[in-house]
Amino acid sequence: MRSALDNLENHAANGSFSNLRARYDPHIRAELLHMSPATIDRYLAPFKERLHPDAKSSTRSSKNRFRDIIPIMTRIRPIDQQPDIIMVDTVAHCGHTLKGEFVFTLTVTDPFTGWTINTAVKNKASKWIVEALDETKGLFPYELDRIHSDNGSEFLNSAVQAWVKTNNLQATRSRPRHSNDNPFVEQKNGDIVRKDAFCYRFDTPRELAVLKALWLLVNLRKNLFTPTTKAVGYKVSRAGRQVRTYDAPCTPADRVRRTGVMLPPQREALNLLYRDTDLAELTRRIHQLQQELIRLAEAKTQAQVQERVS
Repeated sequence: MRSALDNLENHAANGSFSNLRARYDPHIRAELLHMSPATIDRYLAPFKERLHPDAKSSTRSSKNRFRDIIPIMTRIRPIDQQPDIIMVDTVAHCGHTLKGEFVFTLTVTDPFTGWTINTAVKNKASKWIVEALDETKGLFPYELDRIHSDNGSEFLNSAVQAWVKTNNLQATRSRPRHSNDNPFVEQKNGDIVRKDAFCYRFDTPRELAVLKALWLLVNLRKNLFTPTTKAVGYKVSRAGRQVRTYDAPCTPADRVRRTGVMLPPQREALNLLYRDTDLAELTRRIHQLQQELIRLAEAKTQAQVQERVS
């Protein structure tokens, strides 16, 4: 909250507060800084309650030679806990049916810093996946060493594994039908993809272009301004149960800074990007693209509902 308010104040001359500038004062700032997450959720609940179709999974794994070659990783070993591994997955924007061709979102996330990149692809053909992986790799502000995926055929194929080898990465995979082997990216699928791009059907070139533009902005806001917490262990509650403990909220950008893995030019570029980004304008542009996606896809997606019911 403090980081977001500082950014809004720095860009107030650009209209970051819109027509509410007169209502913002030191007293309001103090209230916002002391507001609990539960109170924030309660205030925002009316704006988040939207009706969207249920999501569908398009993951289909089939036995192939790469399942014998690529080792299984069920959890990250303590000795390997450092920001050099990415976990990947795809999300189908199919609406209520998996029939026909539709757009997918590729999610790539680092479990240690939370740095996440989403990008849209035309379908799950290997050429589009390789192109998207090449694009996202360059958007991480540090070097990568390993890539972890599920058993989806979009990852276990010759083209993707050739890309892995070319980029000197080590590949691991989850066990079949064990989504919790890849929990960090699964969480991002729900927390980012379904919340920011909803569950409509996107299957036209225009929708693909709008979704690509949306992810560029969402990635920026998520990595620079959205704090997250990380599970750091367990404790025993008063009731005698083991419960998770979490660290203090921190943005992915700040977590990256603390790791010390960035070179000076990378650190300076990240600081400059943060300084020049207007959070309020960024959010307005995100909302505009979201409204365009809804306008393009809502009618045909709801038609699928009626067709299924009838």
